[in-house]
Amino acid sequence: FPVTIVGDLVNVKFRDGNKNFKMVKDAELIFFGMQTLENRHAAIIVEGEWDALAAYEAGFGQDYPPTPNEDGEVVEHELGRYSVLSVPNGASKGSQRLEYLDNCSDWLASIDEFVIAVDGDEAGIALKDELVRRLGAEKCRIVEYPKNAPISLSDGSKRPPKDLNEVLVHLGVDALKSLVMCSQAIPVDGIYYLEDVFESMIQNFKKGVQLAPTTRFGEFDDFFRWKKGRNYRDWE
Repeated sequence: FPVTIVGDLVNVKFRDGNKNFKMVKDAELIFFGMQTLENRHAAIIVEGEWDALAAYEAGFGQDYPPTPNEDGEVVEHELGRYSVLSVPNGASKGSQRLEYLDNCSDWLASIDEFVIAVDGDEAGIALKDELVRRLGAEKCRIVEYPKNAPISLSDGSKRPPKDLNEVLVHLGVDALKSLVMCSQAIPVDGIYYLEDVFESMIQNFKKGVQLAPTTRFGEFDDFFRWKKGRNYRDWE
């Protein structure tokens, strides 16, 4: 797997038939797929090169010419807006230095949205949490692998898919596209979406804002009212 940045080869990763990996000694660690970042503001981050190729096979990270919509407005292709990046050294439990983020920071600065699609095992979850912490929860969406669509393994057992490559091989292109496009944003404290407050807005519009019970101290109500259900001894 050639690893390039701005057209320059900076590393090569090798894999044999037994899934043994190695990279060029002392070469710089960067994401595989950096060439797909050009002119894009969204990125899918996966845990291995095969997952990156699976996403590319499904149409992500490819170049699409701008096309007009039904109103005649020229719009970006929904799949073409994403670059596809793989971490260079997988996920390892307890080791989350992620120096490749620092090495690629200048190129990642223009990315407004990250879709984290690493493996669903314990090490992958630890990697996901660290990526979210480093990249910013407000910029990240998380791929949730389907638990109700078990795949058949070579030993006859079944389990849910754990990465994008397994989704592509066993469930197909449409399933992979849907997982990425329907990935969920991470709730951020203090940020509310319209659907979160829409019902209360309608009720306030119809009935007016319902004030809390009076304190019975005249003008004091303009500054303070009781909130039902709160144990005020907690303030002590």
